[in-house]
Order: sequence, then C-alpha cells, then structure tokens
Amino acid sequence: MKIIHLILIAIFSIAIIGCNKQSSNSTNEITNVKEIKQAKEFSGTVLETMNTAGYTYLKVKTSTEEIWAAAPEFKVSVGNSVIVPSGLPMVNYHSKTLNRDFKLVYFVGDVKVLKSK
Repeated sequence: MKIIHLILIAIFSIAIIGCNKQSSNSTNEITNVKEIKQAKEFSGTVLETMNTAGYTYLKVKTSTEEIWAAAPEFKVSVGNSVIVPSGLPMVNYHSKTLNRDFKLVYFVGDVKVLKSK
C-alpha cells in the first residue's frame, strides 16, 4: 500500500511541477537551490492541519523552524507529535483545492503520529 502511495505522489508531483511555474519576480520564490532544505526526516509538534483531495497538509514546529508537509490523508490533530520522513520538496507550490500558496511543502508517503492529543 505504501508503494502505491509513493507512486501516486511521484506522478502527482511530476504533474504539479509542469503546471506550477511562476514568474521569477514572485516575492515568495526561492531562487537559490541552497535555500531548499534537504529532503530529510524531521519531527516536531503539529501547529496546523487540513485535509483536501485525499491529502493531509500539516505545519510542524521542529526545534529550529516551522515546516509544511503533505501526505495521503490520515488522522492527526493540532498538538500531536509527529515524525515526517524524507520527501519531495515543492517550492512555491499552489494548492488549487485549498486555494493556498506554500513557499515550501514536502510531499511524503506517510507521517508517523507519536502521541494523540
């Protein structure tokens, strides 16, 4: 099942890359590849969460920063501790279903919820 989710995320991500080009004058655009965090595992506390189109988006407060991630829909609440595995970083991503822009969001196969609120 996880392999299917990863394949769907890869296909979805490739489609998004082709459809998500923005002007180089965008104030939110990350122009230096070094600014993109390496796609590595991170953990922290959920600050915000929302579900749409089969995905759960969550904003996670780590020990050093706040990071957005998205995974196939799962149950999580604000205040939960989570581990987010390495994933595909999407810069200047626009979610049509949320009508929201993300400066950077990591698409991952799953998120481990460590404790329930």
